Amino acid sequence: MVNACPRKPSWRPARSPLELSMPIDPKRKQPRPQPCRTDAMHPMRTFKPNLSHRFVAYLMVLSILPLLGLGFASFEIARSALQTDAGRYLTQLVRERQHLLDLQTEQIESLIANISSVEAIISALTTPYAAADNYTRLATQARIGYILNGYQNTSGLVSIDIFSADDTHYHVGDTLDVGNLRNPILTELREAAARSERPVHWAGIIDNVNGNSHKKKVISAAKAITAIDKATLQQVHIAVLIVNYDADHLYDQFNPGSDAGIRLSIVDGMGRLVYDADRSRIGTAADNALVDLLEGDGGQTIGNFNGAPHLVRFMRSQPSGWLVVGAVPLAVMKAQAAGIGKATALVGLACLVVVGLAALSYSRGVVDPIRRVTGQFQRLREGRNSLRTRLPAHGDDEIAELTRGLNAFLDGLEERERAEKRQKLLIDELNHRVKNTLAIVQAMAMQTFQYSNSLDDFQKGFIERLMALSKTHNLLTRNVWQDVNLHDVVLLELAPHGGARKDRFSVDGDDVSVSPKAAVTLGLAFHELATNAAKYGALSVPSGKVAVTWERKKSADRRLCLEWREMEGPPVETPRRQGFGSLLIECGLARELDGTVHLDFRRQGVRCVMELPLDRISTS
Repeated sequence: MVNACPRKPSWRPARSPLELSMPIDPKRKQPRPQPCRTDAMHPMRTFKPNLSHRFVAYLMVLSILPLLGLGFASFEIARSALQTDAGRYLTQLVRERQHLLDLQTEQIESLIANISSVEAIISALTTPYAAADNYTRLATQARIGYILNGYQNTSGLVSIDIFSADDTHYHVGDTLDVGNLRNPILTELREAAARSERPVHWAGIIDNVNGNSHKKKVISAAKAITAIDKATLQQVHIAVLIVNYDADHLYDQFNPGSDAGIRLSIVDGMGRLVYDADRSRIGTAADNALVDLLEGDGGQTIGNFNGAPHLVRFMRSQPSGWLVVGAVPLAVMKAQAAGIGKATALVGLACLVVVGLAALSYSRGVVDPIRRVTGQFQRLREGRNSLRTRLPAHGDDEIAELTRGLNAFLDGLEERERAEKRQKLLIDELNHRVKNTLAIVQAMAMQTFQYSNSLDDFQKGFIERLMALSKTHNLLTRNVWQDVNLHDVVLLELAPHGGARKDRFSVDGDDVSVSPKAAVTLGLAFHELATNAAKYGALSVPSGKVAVTWERKKSADRRLCLEWREMEGPPVETPRRQGFGSLLIECGLARELDGTVHLDFRRQGVRCVMELPLDRISTS
């Protein structure tokens, strides 16, 4: 690998000859001198209304503003009336659902009161029996089960459970399998019922105590059953009665049907949804934004939840303490009043169109043409005008004649500027190309002379390199000094050494275009490789062959890997000293194209591997 290169000779110009061979960029030019601007030349501009502005303002004051005021007032009146009607209807609907909920909860409380007052159940719960007395235990369970079974005809009832203080379980319900009890829920219900100040503790919608029940989520009500302790004459808790109600049955009772836009919900004491229009949300926590609005036993407010403002009406059911909530989006009410707003907007838009057309016609015919002409002259005077800009001229009146005269004046100025640019570009291009070519020829002559053993050797080497440079310049000239195909550059340097045999060369690689600078550098490098092969390598014998390949490496730094490989030639010996060709290949590619070169004089044939960054060899 190349680690260092010889120092540049003192005669070499500071800029690389290969860089100097690049054509001048025609877009690069000296900045155009700008006239000195002072505050006196450019005072602060103030808005001055012209005839068009006054005409538009006059029409708007007379027609559009009164119409907009009337439309806005009508819209607000209609929206307020619709909101009042919606509030009345929502209040009536919530009151009806509250009354229905009261009936349902009172029915359950009546059922619980009847069961908890049955003397046979109280007696069975307070009469002790031995743990080994299976007959008494089974008889007690059968008697209490028979009593509870008589209450199962209540619509929507899921199960009735009695848990005594010694954890004896009496159950009737949708399943007889009670082997999977959720003890944490049972404990919570037992404690809450004991603490409750109400006759019945309404736990709300919770997981069923019986894990084997078909209803996983139920509405639970619990009551602590008490009795008088004969020893202490104090009331003691002897059992807890739990009644589970079907949430789906309550949903069928409360579903309002096709009330468009109205959302009804029942929220229990723990903030869970006992009922919601969306059945999948039953049993989940209510929206925090909704719960924050529900303070007190009832009221009406406007709040944001579910991402939209709603009119909210709520009432509290006294038996359970739950809230019946109704909400209707304000957007529904506004949509009903939107007809007035749309009609006002359409009429206002029509008036705007009429005013705009009148003002446009007036402005186009009188104001705009004069403003364009004066503005064009102003920009020309300040040096801000593009000479390619032309003003449209319509008709045959005086304004159209003035516009055509200005356009003819601009045509003359533009033609003069183009001629000056062309002349300067040609002179700069010629000067640049001559300097670049002379610098490259000078560098090649000095380096060839330095590494030549005789005058004949110098003459032959210099002419060959000069011809290689000439061929690359011809290729670039045919492409107007734009990017050229790498395949063409390689074949151009190999063609003189192939003779009539086309099989001596194998050139294969990706379709890569290289810049003029890279083409000159690579052309000289391949010329040196081909010349060395013709003198000492594979091309010096009839059987020798050369393969040139390249490919893009799949890496983050985007590099092109080129390989020159000689085959079936005479045995190769490593040269005793570095010649100008090796110097040009190794240092030229490293310095000019920021590449790396590995030149290997193998005995079976020279191999040269070049890795070049794609962003340095191609402009595309």
